[in-house]
Amino acid sequence: MKFATILFSLVLALTLTAGMTATAQSDSRLLATRASTATVPTATPAPASQTFGPNLDQFPAGVSPLTGLPVTDPANLKLPAVLVSLANFPPSARPLTGLSFAPQVYEIYITEGMTRFLTVFYGDLPTTQSISTLRQAQGTASPTALPTQPAVIGAFENPGDGLAGVRSGREAYVPIVNAFPNGCLVAASKSAVVQVNICRNVFGKDPNNINSAGLTFDQMAELAEANQNPNRPVNYSGNAFSASVPAGGQTANRVEVFYSWLNQAQWQFDPTAQTYLRFEDFGVAEKAGQFRQATDRLTGEPVAFENVVVLFVEHVARTPTIIDLNMGIGQQGRAVVFRNGQAYTGLTWSMLNETYERTTGLARPVRLRNADGTPFALAPGHTWFHIATTSSAVWATDAAAGAWRYRFYAPAGAK
Repeated sequence: MKFATILFSLVLALTLTAGMTATAQSDSRLLATRASTATVPTATPAPASQTFGPNLDQFPAGVSPLTGLPVTDPANLKLPAVLVSLANFPPSARPLTGLSFAPQVYEIYITEGMTRFLTVFYGDLPTTQSISTLRQAQGTASPTALPTQPAVIGAFENPGDGLAGVRSGREAYVPIVNAFPNGCLVAASKSAVVQVNICRNVFGKDPNNINSAGLTFDQMAELAEANQNPNRPVNYSGNAFSASVPAGGQTANRVEVFYSWLNQAQWQFDPTAQTYLRFEDFGVAEKAGQFRQATDRLTGEPVAFENVVVLFVEHVARTPTIIDLNMGIGQQGRAVVFRNGQAYTGLTWSMLNETYERTTGLARPVRLRNADGTPFALAPGHTWFHIATTSSAVWATDAAAGAWRYRFYAPAGAK
């Protein structure tokens, strides 16, 4: 039985026990990052094969509609999301902080061959306590179960204080931020001509370090609390989740990602953990095409996502360095999903008005649909979205080996 299915059913059924010690490093890492802070939902345990969603009333109490997994405190699901603009460039920003705790990450092209990460924090925000708990687990685990925790460096003096490497807001963020009503965008300012609304500006602590802007975990929690609106209850549903692997997939053990010569990455499937491990390049000419495993600076653990999704979206270059994304309400486009070592093509991303949107006038995050319009079930867990141009391509380079490639092509008029 696949690890993701086991983990999903055990968390929901209250049977996670101390005897469930993984022998593989990837198993232990997943247990720490996905389940260490999760507590039991109050809903009746369900079979692992059950589908949750897509509507909010189809998720058990305490289960996040962004992951299909339980959260530590169900009350947190009533708080709006905090979205943070995190640097991928310059390469000195790496390893990034907090990616392991984000239910969704949107990788967005910002021109000149570079991308930036719009990270969505919702449900269980990272806390100093949760980081400490993970570190304690690392200290008591066997050497083969968890890697040694490296020192955390960045914008904060104490390890685990918060997120570092926050960068400026981008025009391309607009439709994504708008899909999280009451959500708060945190960024290190923006250009005067960029029209995205920033909820909290943060500034660098070191004038000689471009990556020094950040915010503490307490500040993140305060922003979520402050942006509640009792007249607009949070509803980030719309996607379905199931541990059962959908039929119709093609083998996908590795996905090569190419944005530019100095901006490449790989996703390598871990069959034990049933996740895709991210490998990043070095972003410098002398090491172009070489990769290292991406880690979360907060924990030292590998960056792993259950779902990797490519959304084909029309990009409009308003200026050579400012791009609009046409993925607002009423729009849709092609999508490819990688989950459980399988690739699913012929899917659609949708921002079309459904019953909830027509009834409330509010948006919800992007939804994934089959060709017939029915919900496509994501794997329970976190999702990484690559926002591609409509001229970009995803294809199998070696079907027998399960090798795939995602090639990004910049929009006309952009640097």
